[in-house]
Amino acid sequence: MQGYPFNPCLTEAQYKEMESKVSSTLSGLEGELKGKFYPLTGMEKTVQQQLIDDHFLFKEGDRFLQAANACRYWPSGRGIYHNDNKCRPSAPIWAPPIKVPKLASNKAKLEEVAAKYNLQVRGTRGEHTEAEGGVYDISNKRRMGLTEYQAVKEMYDGITELIKLEKSL
Repeated sequence: MQGYPFNPCLTEAQYKEMESKVSSTLSGLEGELKGKFYPLTGMEKTVQQQLIDDHFLFKEGDRFLQAANACRYWPSGRGIYHNDNKCRPSAPIWAPPIKVPKLASNKAKLEEVAAKYNLQVRGTRGEHTEAEGGVYDISNKRRMGLTEYQAVKEMYDGITELIKLEKSL
């Protein structure tokens, strides 16, 4: 979001401004991307836990987010958006949990491909967990010193390569 500082430097008012902008922009999506934005403020704990279990939402209290001062004003200005089918679009540009059961049997190859695109592989429930049913959480390894475009492109290219490799096995 142009004009806003990185997460640790945001004020509560900026979180709320960004949430409003993102929510209104997302409400205009059509086709397979059409869906709904759910603000975390006021969200029932059972709904929040289900979204965490379904790998759509980060869990509150993540020690790395806390260490980065990225949890201030929680949950103000935060939310989740997913399409009406609650699935990822055909061309993912973020870290979906990704299910790659064939690659799961060759974790070294999975790690090798991820490393080529500066991505890291985590277990099903995040860092320091094991994969369940071949489901991994993939995220950018590099987060500083590159543009948002570069970070998204690395993720896109890496996920695309992992999907292509999974289909070829």
